[in-house]
This record gives sequence, structure tokens and C-alpha cells, in this order.
Amino acid sequence: MNLASLRHSRQSRLDGIGEVGQRLIRDGEVEVLGDGAAAGIMARYVAGAGVGAVVVASDEIADAARSIDGAVSIKIDARLRDLEPLESAPYLFYSASAKAVGDGAYRALRAVLQLALPGDALTVERNEEAPCMSNR
Repeated sequence: MNLASLRHSRQSRLDGIGEVGQRLIRDGEVEVLGDGAAAGIMARYVAGAGVGAVVVASDEIADAARSIDGAVSIKIDARLRDLEPLESAPYLFYSASAKAVGDGAYRALRAVLQLALPGDALTVERNEEAPCMSNR
């Protein structure tokens, strides 16, 4: 078993993802919009999930992704710097830095699930303890 297989073995065992979903993630490409803290968090998360190629706006965001997985393929497209995501995390934060972390993590999870579960509609549910995502 190679290092990448070991690294992602837990998510490969998740119902609905499995080996096929992990292969789709590995073969996928995710664009990280923006150039702020949320973009850096998202780049780290998608690299850590095993996404094969990450397109980012700057060298700083590329370095964030490489800090998690040095083998991830990075493309830099400065046009992404001025683009904002259409949605953010569906809950409130008490500080700008916490919101950036939440938004980055939320966008990363959503992108990875869209790679692993193509065609499935993702819904975001809110409960009192923590927001979560499910495929329906």
C-alpha cells in the first residue's frame, strides 16, 4: 500500500465514498477562489483530502496546499484572486478569523464531496451541535 493509499484509507472506507469515490477525488481538480485566509484553509483541506489538482490564485495559497501534500499538482491562475465564492458556511461566527476557517473548511468539504459523489445533490443541514452535509 503506497503512502497516498494509507493517507486516505479512512475516507475510502466511508459509506458513499469508497475506493471509487476516492479515485474520483484523486483524479479531480478544484479551483480555490479568492486569496484570503478562507482560500488558504480550503487549499489545505482539498490537498489533504487527496484532490489531484488544485488551481489557486497565488503562490501563498499554493504553498498552503503544498504544506499538506507536497505531491499535489498546483496550477496558479491569478484571475481567481478577485472571484468570490457564491456561498459561505451556513452558520455564524464570532470573529473574522473563525469565519475564514469555517468558510474554507466548508468550501473544501463541499468541493471534495462533489468530486466523490457526482450527480448527487448535496444539502446542508443545521443542527444545534454542528452543521453537517449529507447527500440526498
